[in-house]
Amino acid sequence: MKRSEIGVRFCTLRILRRLAQGEMGAAAHLSKSTVHKIEKGDRELSFYEAVAFAQVLCISLDAVYRTGANGIWDITACLLPYSAPLAGPLVGDGDPLLGTNAPLS
Repeated sequence: MKRSEIGVRFCTLRILRRLAQGEMGAAAHLSKSTVHKIEKGDRELSFYEAVAFAQVLCISLDAVYRTGANGIWDITACLLPYSAPLAGPLVGDGDPLLGTNAPLS
């Protein structure tokens, strides 16, 4: 899947969750600029960033990346009841093996 398509999907979900790019970035421990570049497809999304986005948006990564047999993304799989996550430490903060963007599960 192209990174621009992934970016559009995360952008769509962020907007549906009524989060600004700055709010998304702060919750995922990324800058607003980084969120913007990921959503536009100008920057590759790391696995840990994808997990952080999924945690903030309260979605499954599988639902974001899954495309049906007809080639169409089923966004309804991502639209479960939502409550914004509380700010808190991420798993791995300061851990060289886990990195700094590994959210709590």
